[in-house]
Amino acid sequence: MDNSTLQKIKHGMWVLTVPMAFLVILALSSLEAIQVANQSLVYGRDKTLFLRKSTDYLTYLGCAYTTTGDKKFMDLFNKHLEERKGLTSDILDSKLLDQEEKDLYLEGKKASDELAQAIEKPAFEKLDPKAMYSDSYLQHKSRITDSIDRLREHMNTRSKVSTSRETTLLKYSMYGFGFISLVMVALLRIEEPQTPHKNKIKLKPKTKRKS
Repeated sequence: MDNSTLQKIKHGMWVLTVPMAFLVILALSSLEAIQVANQSLVYGRDKTLFLRKSTDYLTYLGCAYTTTGDKKFMDLFNKHLEERKGLTSDILDSKLLDQEEKDLYLEGKKASDELAQAIEKPAFEKLDPKAMYSDSYLQHKSRITDSIDRLREHMNTRSKVSTSRETTLLKYSMYGFGFISLVMVALLRIEEPQTPHKNKIKLKPKTKRKS
């Protein structure tokens, strides 16, 4: 490779920075997608755990009120139902859950609300603690548990697929970036061919002959 060709290649190496920049952007995008997938999973798990605990808490308050007749348990029951409405609004507005996950959450919450209205509140009026152990009560609890389990399974699958896909993109982006970097280093280390120097013949000065 002659000197002029090598100079042209080195001067044109800036073109390699374009795919390198694209690979960096792709890698950063994959990292962000992985982070979002993890945030969605954590957020969804927290909400499903809350729904399960909320249902059990309402059952506890119902049993406590029908057993003791103390109105403070009724007040806590109604207060918790109101607080849960605000949480549902936040979940529906959240971008961390997809539509199917929101629908599954609403399905579980609907069953929980029906449990409160159809079984627990009538039991309050009659002070009947046995209502919390009826077949109808168990059916509602089963619906709630089923929707929560399906929601958790859907979130786990979505997170796993997204993380696996983005991790693969990140890996190949780094491989591509590393390969281009090695090519640039190799080109920069190529030494320019040395132009041959002609041997100069040194002429000895003529000495004057003595007369």
